[in-house]
Amino acid sequence: VSVSKNIGVWGRFSSALLSRHNNIFILDDDIVPGKRWFKNCLEELDNRKSVVGGVGVCFNANTSDYNVKYRIGWVNPELNKIHADVVGHCWGAKREFFEKFWRETNNHHKSSKSGEDIHFSRLAQKYNYEIIVPLHGKNPENWANINGIDFGTNDEALSLDPSAILRMSKNLKIAREKGFKYLSEDNNQ
Repeated sequence: VSVSKNIGVWGRFSSALLSRHNNIFILDDDIVPGKRWFKNCLEELDNRKSVVGGVGVCFNANTSDYNVKYRIGWVNPELNKIHADVVGHCWGAKREFFEKFWRETNNHHKSSKSGEDIHFSRLAQKYNYEIIVPLHGKNPENWANINGIDFGTNDEALSLDPSAILRMSKNLKIAREKGFKYLSEDNNQ
């Protein structure tokens, strides 16, 4: 699906409802995946009840601010972790999950620039899906974004907007109020 008007960060997820396929991927417009990234994602989706993403964020325990402990994926490909609190940049799941995505979006129109990734991950947790970033490693063919440094770091990048952290913290606080927990708060992690 291609659109010529900016429909905000939520609009792209509506295209999943139009798909007749079981495995669906939504990518930011600045994502260029490596040759093996989709294959790695499909293996995760087929082998466990999970959702996948290109970049994962893990937060420090007991905070509602956007207080990042570490990031995984193409931004830190050698970190040997796959579970994340929140995934972004690209999202993959079975069709049934994308149907669940729209169940609790009464207020999505209030934030056209952020919140979709936190909402995606909160609902994954709520419905007992693992939140996964497939291992990237040193081989760029496994990366979700082989041009991450060249694209997505310019003036158009919403996450680099000076008010982005405030927006993301606000969305995270709402998710926390709805019961969203961090991996760092799980004694088994």
